[in-house]
Amino acid sequence: MRNCYYFVTYSRLEILLWTSLIVVLCNSNSSFGCPLEEYEALLELRSSLLHNNYTSPPTWGRGRDCCLWKRVICNNSTKQVSKLMLSWLVEYDQFKQWQLNFNIFSSFHELRQLNLSGNHIIGSLSQMDISRLRKLKILDLSDNMLTETIPLSLKNLSSLNILNLGSNQLNGTLNKE
Repeated sequence: MRNCYYFVTYSRLEILLWTSLIVVLCNSNSSFGCPLEEYEALLELRSSLLHNNYTSPPTWGRGRDCCLWKRVICNNSTKQVSKLMLSWLVEYDQFKQWQLNFNIFSSFHELRQLNLSGNHIIGSLSQMDISRLRKLKILDLSDNMLTETIPLSLKNLSSLNILNLGSNQLNGTLNKE
């Protein structure tokens, strides 16, 4: 009778150990946060800020889980970046300008909201290729120094509900058809 008792105890212990191992392994895979492509794009964005003598959000670059970084919001289940809330990253200085490579954002396939307002971003908006951001619902580029014409490619973003281009130096119109 005693042997049966130990067998049952051992089986429960074994089940507990296997369950614990599975939980640890599952959590370790998700602890990396956002996909490598998005992580590298965020590091490139950080480098762009630092190159222009700006500061990046203080948590950026700390650890591999960019879902824990300030101003980065990820989808809870997929761990892909869904929102980048990057408004007013820079302090006002009339002589500072940020030449941003908009192609960085093509790495964020699940991005739904991008806010870059108030960052003294210079350059042509027509060079901006965000055609891959098919799930983008909100795009805020207001209060920058963007120039030239409004790219017609913005009309191809069928999910886009809110577009704010105010307080820039843009020409042209974008008719909703």
